[in-house]
Amino acid sequence: YLAVQRAGQHAGMCVSGFDVDACGDAARLPEFIASADIVIALREACRDKPALDAVSKAKNLVMVGDVDRIPSGPQLCINFNRAAAVEIAAQHLLDRGHRRITLVTHGIFEHWGNPFDGADPVWHAVSRRFKSFMADNMVHPEWSVVGTDVTQPEQSLLHLQEHIEKENRPTAIICDSDFRAQWVYTAATRLGLALPRDLSVVGICDTPWAKQLFPALSSVNLGEVAAAEIMASFFSVQWPTKPITCSMNPVLIERNSVTSI
Repeated sequence: YLAVQRAGQHAGMCVSGFDVDACGDAARLPEFIASADIVIALREACRDKPALDAVSKAKNLVMVGDVDRIPSGPQLCINFNRAAAVEIAAQHLLDRGHRRITLVTHGIFEHWGNPFDGADPVWHAVSRRFKSFMADNMVHPEWSVVGTDVTQPEQSLLHLQEHIEKENRPTAIICDSDFRAQWVYTAATRLGLALPRDLSVVGICDTPWAKQLFPALSSVNLGEVAAAEIMASFFSVQWPTKPITCSMNPVLIERNSVTSI
């Protein structure tokens, strides 16, 4: 959102946002969309059919994120390959000698046995890619996935602590979003672990504040700034007359949160 806001300002646009979860009134979404000249919809935020139907009615629609199933209507699709980003992070950790690697991702507390039961297809793709990559590299599946729930941060922290303090605890953690890495940092601190000496962490998204964490968080950049600039170029020149799809290539940004073992 910040990347789009900056790029939009440079293009002379007024940018506002509607968070389907935070606004608490999804019924207002169609009205919000009808008032906008251009709608940029994050695929992960459109988890149900009403939200997808609402954004599909936009006059000019950009669909961004992990675009696995594209609704009818978008003139511009920008795909962020989060599953590939997780694999890049995992390969980086394997290269540094880690084998007990955990993916911390979206989960539903009622489904701890399989945290992806009932979850969005985006997270299914991330989970499948990670698990298959671990299997290909003969990493024991016990260390594969821990689910966390953004609506229950303290319960997520406790669950992370339980996982991290196991007898054969993971030596490295991948977080499918940088904000989950903050939870991992907090859980490790509560347990008296030093990062990265006792636990290495890699995030996904390369959020601007990742470099402000201590230690600075290594993260896979999904190409959000470049995507925002692509959108702004269309906004300021000419809106596409036919559907266009752009795929962004994730790139690892190394900082100080990973050590070799």
